Amino acid sequence: MAGDNQEQKQQHISDAKALLGGASSPPEALLTLAKNLIGCGEFGWARSVLEQAARQDIPDRQIKEKIAQSRALATYKDTQLNPEAALNEAIGILRETYELKTVKDQETLGLAGAIYKRLWELDGARNHLELSLIYYERGYKAGIVDDDGYTAINAAFVHDLLAFLEEKQAQEIGADAPTAASHRKAAEKIRT
Repeated sequence: MAGDNQEQKQQHISDAKALLGGASSPPEALLTLAKNLIGCGEFGWARSVLEQAARQDIPDRQIKEKIAQSRALATYKDTQLNPEAALNEAIGILRETYELKTVKDQETLGLAGAIYKRLWELDGARNHLELSLIYYERGYKAGIVDDDGYTAINAAFVHDLLAFLEEKQAQEIGADAPTAASHRKAAEKIRT
């Protein structure tokens, strides 16, 4: 079984090399190949294939959006890129396709939440964690059926994380943590 997976992975990489070497393919086929590469953990190859797809004129809005989502995912997960630059590029890809202030698509909201959470992991900037929470909460409020609760689970996690950080900081300076309890309560409500 592991050999079959390795063979499939090598076939997907060969297909990517052929496409990047000048072969032509419609955006839908490029998206399928990129998703296969992502499934194999080959984010760099997937990103390259999706960049080629993004350069095409894509009249189908749904395909264009799926390419942007997959491209953002492959970009921020590509370990060959500088992590901060990859995350900033990934959020830029989403901004090119979506109005992030109003987008309702849970996949996009989950991606934006994940990107900002990873930015916080890199730089510790609280505003990145707060932005992550905003996107995850918007995804959670859209319901848990379509994304299997992914945005809800992450919204609860970020609420708990913000509560922990506030309590830790308050303890260090001998002050109160006024919003920690509301974060904990929100996390519990989401989990329930």
